[in-house]
Amino acid sequence: MKQKRCLTLLLGCLLLSLAGACTSASELPELTPKPWASPTATLSQDLLATDIARQATPTPEPSQTPWRYATLTPSSKSANTLGGVYSPLTGLNQNRPDGKGQRPILVKMANWPEALRPQAGLNAADIVFEYYIGAQMSHFAALYYGTAPEAAAPLAPARAPDTRLAIHYGADLTYQSARPNILKLISDSLPGRNFMANTLPCPAICAEPNTKGGNIAVNLPALRNYISSLERKEAAHALEGLSFSRSPGKENGHALRLSYLYADYSVMDWRYAKETGKYQLWQDLLYAPGKYRLSQSFDRDSGMPIAFDNILILYTHYISYGQDGYDIDMRESDPEQQALLLRDGKIYYGKWLVSAPDQPIQFKGPNGLDIPLKPGRSWISFASINTISKQVQPGVWELSFSFN
Repeated sequence: MKQKRCLTLLLGCLLLSLAGACTSASELPELTPKPWASPTATLSQDLLATDIARQATPTPEPSQTPWRYATLTPSSKSANTLGGVYSPLTGLNQNRPDGKGQRPILVKMANWPEALRPQAGLNAADIVFEYYIGAQMSHFAALYYGTAPEAAAPLAPARAPDTRLAIHYGADLTYQSARPNILKLISDSLPGRNFMANTLPCPAICAEPNTKGGNIAVNLPALRNYISSLERKEAAHALEGLSFSRSPGKENGHALRLSYLYADYSVMDWRYAKETGKYQLWQDLLYAPGKYRLSQSFDRDSGMPIAFDNILILYTHYISYGQDGYDIDMRESDPEQQALLLRDGKIYYGKWLVSAPDQPIQFKGPNGLDIPLKPGRSWISFASINTISKQVQPGVWELSFSFN
């Protein structure tokens, strides 16, 4: 009897220890995807490659050979739990005519060097994408559909991920310049849908006065008018992919702050503001030689804090193209890519995918069902698969970038 009681206690302790290991929230679960095969490095002409150059050669060069990849058939239709007519990119009431009958516009915007900050027009974007550009730096690609600010700046050189994202969202791409290989990739992949500085008349894309920094800015209403004057035939493009709900689902913990560190001098720091229900951005600021501190980011023109309703971290594999920079491996139709969502001060573990090279991003739970975003604007950061992710304090998360 005594031996049986001891065995019962031992089993109970073992079960409790296993349960504790399974429910610990200090480390994110299984954020390093399983290794995959490494095919030959190429970029696709039509769809920017269904799977691109995974560790194939040290410095692959963009080419125009599409890849073949076994596809799944997940639905790209977002679950509209809001009723009425809402934007598929924000879940907000689509009562403005700006984007009606036109493609979204993807504007490539600089974040480095630091002297180019603050940016103008980020808060007006439906979605802002952030990705690594090398040397512990990141740049942004802002997607505009339901709104059209008069200034989105500063415009930055285009890179391979900008072309990829423009294809996924059926968008027109606006950029400052591009290296020859990337320029050819853009021209081949987005014919008649790419607009580079110095190729359009002002006021669509203009150099701003020195009082505003002397950088290049996009005037979205003027650019839309110019595109309308081309009288091109606009093909319908599916933008549905994300699901929105005012009521959040079951969270995996609190998330009052998330710091994404590319380096100690390159930080994207998101802090939840309960009074607005949004995450506000703080970034590195050089205040003395070799000394940095975090400083809140504001819109250059409105003076409002840079703030978003949803922060998504998508873990992906980066591909190096040498002098032509980096690309993002979207692994079309792979439903096992890890992701995080921050909304309403909470964190959600999930997975992300794109069902095809010309379809938008979806965010799913472990059961394959949509995890709803908060109606509003979203910031999507592409982290490397080797990014170290942990909870350093209750509700405080830290991600340290590490290139593949």
